[in-house]
Amino acid sequence: MVEFYVVFEKDNAAIQGCDYLDLMLFSRAPFTQLLTEAGFQDVSDHVGFTPEMNAIVNESLPADLQEEWSEEMCNWTEPETAMAMWAVLRAAVETQPELFNEWPGMLQEVNETLDTAERVFQRAVDRGARWFIPSPGF
Repeated sequence: MVEFYVVFEKDNAAIQGCDYLDLMLFSRAPFTQLLTEAGFQDVSDHVGFTPEMNAIVNESLPADLQEEWSEEMCNWTEPETAMAMWAVLRAAVETQPELFNEWPGMLQEVNETLDTAERVFQRAVDRGARWFIPSPGF
């Protein structure tokens, strides 16, 4: 199963702590619509490549298709952006719980994932650490 785990620019281990955070849940409906309607990018739009990932991809490409890695390829995002995204989703959970009934226990899973995301990203805010989601498969 594909995961959307998060990498932080600095203090990654301290920011993650003992929390396991997979943002894949938020890359589908109704989350994508809620975020885009609020003016945010979809969670999947925060996927990026490290220099090491780019090197692996380049190894499999002909020289004329290889790309030199640049900082923009990581797709770094400020942690405050994520906190604002979680606030949008939290408000929807509280005001529109009927959106989260696709499977038994979905609302509880959403609440637990939001609790973890808010806790982890608050540590990122406290440390001023940008984040991105490494491209799945690496």
